[in-house]
Amino acid sequence: MKENLLNNVRKKVMVWMALASMATFLSAQTYRLSGCVQDENRQPVEVANVLLKQAKDSAYITGMLTDTQGCFSFDQPLGEYLLHITLIGSEDLYVPVVLRGNKNVGELTLKSSSALLDEVTVTAARPVIKRLVDRVVFDAHNTIVSAGGSALDLLREVPGLQVGQNSIGIIGKGGIRVYINDRETKLSGDELIDYLRSYDASQILKVEVITTPPSKYDAAGNAGIINIRLKSRPKDYVGGTASASYSAGDWQIRLRSSIWFLLSSSDHSEYMPNCYTL
Repeated sequence: MKENLLNNVRKKVMVWMALASMATFLSAQTYRLSGCVQDENRQPVEVANVLLKQAKDSAYITGMLTDTQGCFSFDQPLGEYLLHITLIGSEDLYVPVVLRGNKNVGELTLKSSSALLDEVTVTAARPVIKRLVDRVVFDAHNTIVSAGGSALDLLREVPGLQVGQNSIGIIGKGGIRVYINDRETKLSGDELIDYLRSYDASQILKVEVITTPPSKYDAAGNAGIINIRLKSRPKDYVGGTASASYSAGDWQIRLRSSIWFLLSSSDHSEYMPNCYTL
């Protein structure tokens, strides 16, 4: 009797262990979620942002740009997801997906968007977007945002970027560094966001999203580069922090370490928010 009871306990333990192992295996296994994006003329849409989010709360998981055929793919465990597809000049597209195995969602069509300006409907013009080996180049001069918007507003339209109210990132990269005309800003966090908000989008010629930075850029780890090219010389702070000494006498100007400083014999220093990186 006692031996039969022990055998039954052993069997139940083995069953529970087998079920636990199977659950672990299933949760670790990934499946392919794929599809393609086309426009209203049934032409492939290259460099559309495809964001994969949690269905329950729209939390961002991962993302990518569509390839030259307009296609994308993700490897994810079983679950419920939300595809969020964006492209400047098009309406955002949301596609709920239940992943129970490999799934192809087929051809997804983006519709052209229109902006209402002064009671006149204006169809948004698509800027020139080029995909190079190591970057995506966004030509800003055709965008509606460039008229009256800020640099941060413009970056929201750039393929490969994910821009929130207080954050900016490159899809699929662990961090970013922002350059102005190939010179690093040395800004991050709130300082970077405030700077981009204060800059007029009409001054921007193009934006380069560099996912594989060449050696001339200092990008550590998995960081990507956002290089903003201006139409003219920057008229605001784009360098690192700078300090200056002063006295009651006349100011002296000296060029040092590629940043303008105001110098005197006094040891007191003050922050200079407006200086030029040369």
